[in-house]
Amino acid sequence: MSSFDNIVSGAKTAAEAVGKKATTLVDISRMKISAADIRNEINKRYESLGRAVYNSRKDGQDFESLAAECEESIDALYDRLERVNQKIDELSDKNVCDSCGSRVAKDALFCPKCGTELNA
Repeated sequence: MSSFDNIVSGAKTAAEAVGKKATTLVDISRMKISAADIRNEINKRYESLGRAVYNSRKDGQDFESLAAECEESIDALYDRLERVNQKIDELSDKNVCDSCGSRVAKDALFCPKCGTELNA
């Protein structure tokens, strides 16, 4: 194989690696936007729950069934958010500290936030 062929082959390999990395970054960005949307929806549900409880108490009505319904929808959103965050961690080579919940590099020995030794 000539030097030129080696250069072309190396350039193709590098371009493929850059393409894969770019695709991963785009996927991570989409996931982060999705996570932000879910967090916003959770905040809206908390706000409407508070408003409903306030109005129900003010009017002397029972709000237990409404509160239970809101609780279920908020829990479902938290589950979705956790799945999205796990996917982000997978794509960005991160682990989660068992002690404080911080996202840390997979090769880290200790959590940079709380100092807990991480499982290898």
